[in-house]
Amino acid sequence: SMEQEATDMSGWRASLIAQQQQPLAEIIAAGKERSPKWSENEFPAWAESKKQVNPSVLDVGILRTWDDLAPKIQCPTLLVTGDSSEGGIVTQPLATHIADTYPTIAHVHIPHAGHSIRRDQFDTFAHIAKEFLSKFA
Repeated sequence: SMEQEATDMSGWRASLIAQQQQPLAEIIAAGKERSPKWSENEFPAWAESKKQVNPSVLDVGILRTWDDLAPKIQCPTLLVTGDSSEGGIVTQPLATHIADTYPTIAHVHIPHAGHSIRRDQFDTFAHIAKEFLSKFA
């Protein structure tokens, strides 16, 4: 089965709490170092969001799997994935499983993107999203 296991979020939660103690300028500087592909104008709001998010959101871990949720998706859906090696969450085998198993879900992989695909590869992401949405216009 390709189901994802529940994920322990305690490390992520601790990192977030530590990050929230930093000045915005430090959060931005660390973000720029970690994500050099992002547009300059992404960082202020991204850093502010780190200050605003409630760490308790990470207490529950990931409770549902794709195989729990995907059968309930009735509308055409585009699953856009990046590279696991760059921080992408959905692996290539899992994405293939999802697209092959659930007819409402199409999959497109964008290379050289991590977790924040739209920021890492904005032009490619925008092109793919517009192409997908144009089928329903």
